[in-house]
Amino acid sequence: MRASLRTVRANARRYIPSLNVTQSKRHFRPWKATIGLELHIQLAAADKLFSAASAKWNDPPNTNVDLADAGLPGSLPRLNPECVLLASRAILCLNGQVQSRSSFDRKHYFYSDQPLGFQITQQQHPIG
Repeated sequence: MRASLRTVRANARRYIPSLNVTQSKRHFRPWKATIGLELHIQLAAADKLFSAASAKWNDPPNTNVDLADAGLPGSLPRLNPECVLLASRAILCLNGQVQSRSSFDRKHYFYSDQPLGFQITQQQHPIG
């Protein structure tokens, strides 16, 4: 192990001449690994997450569509409180922590089946 450390120091001095390895060692702090999981679940809600349209499966195509789903001008998404409650319960069942602050963000993509041109996500402040 010591020989490989010497090799690393020698290579560091060779490629970065201004680097003093012995002095820079004191600036490093111990790192703590934090590993998280991103889980995707399907909630058993009657309506969709951001519209009043039904979330039923096996209905004919284009029957469970609301104005906000179609991306019509002036239509705004409405958060379904039942979905928030179900998501909070799922987080607690998985021994997670429900955050006191949560927000939704837009990721702009181009998909042919996405009339709005963006996807709603919780990248910055997820619910749990």
